[in-house]
Amino acid sequence: GNLITKIFTDWTYLPRLSILDLQHNKIKSIHPRDLYFTASNIRVDVRYNEITEVDMDFADVLLETAENKHVAVMLDGNPIHCDCHALAFKKFSMPAYLLQHNDLRCHTPPYLHGQKFRDVTENDLTCTIKDNCPKGCNCIELPSENLIKISCYTTAHIREFGVSLRKLNEEHDPYEFEVNLSGKRLQVLNESLIRDISQQVRYVNLTGNKLTSLEFLDSVAEINNVTKFALANNPFRCDGCKFQQIWWRHYQRINDIRSVTCVPGNGGKPLSFYELVKDTYIVEVPTN
Repeated sequence: GNLITKIFTDWTYLPRLSILDLQHNKIKSIHPRDLYFTASNIRVDVRYNEITEVDMDFADVLLETAENKHVAVMLDGNPIHCDCHALAFKKFSMPAYLLQHNDLRCHTPPYLHGQKFRDVTENDLTCTIKDNCPKGCNCIELPSENLIKISCYTTAHIREFGVSLRKLNEEHDPYEFEVNLSGKRLQVLNESLIRDISQQVRYVNLTGNKLTSLEFLDSVAEINNVTKFALANNPFRCDGCKFQQIWWRHYQRINDIRSVTCVPGNGGKPLSFYELVKDTYIVEVPTN
């Protein structure tokens, strides 16, 4: 090995080159431009370098697809970084180019350290978002699903949540969002927060809080027919017909509809919606 840090362009224009042995060097990344060889049949050995990134974004545009082309790239023994930027590498498939990684193992992030890249799923390849992530929350980018998951460990900054969410919407369009606010002892949700749940928010987990009313669902914009809510294990009040009316207006938004209950005014056992209305008139509880 030497101290070579990249695949030089001069090498890619050698039509008779068949083997390029670059083992045990200091190469840190591979890009499509590094694989644009004029040689029709070549093996490129970059094992045991310092490659953390194999960036195959736009490879289908930048690389040749000639039938008589065969480029094999040997990648084992590199400290690959298995985050969201590795998704294009994971999905890469072009007949003329073979990226061999039978024993390529993730070096980072820590929770994937030592795992074979070939065994890592597309959903494992995530990135942590810092900018404009709501305070008190963790934001994870999941590009395999065009999704950002927001999981909050405190609601101390809940009033600022909507502002951050709008900024994330603007920066990551057309990504969708899932928001986890479960088990945070929330008693009320202000209307401005609910209105900020735009078309891009597809799921909000509010289970295990202290919510007593479903009225916040009326604040969701009427044009939003996407967002679903999980609401089980909240002490909703039955409130006579009011609970039933709101339930009927928004039942298609409630993801865990058969698990949502309300507490009667007399403090009896929690009732499901079906139990609440069955003595009044026959009703078929929606299944979706």
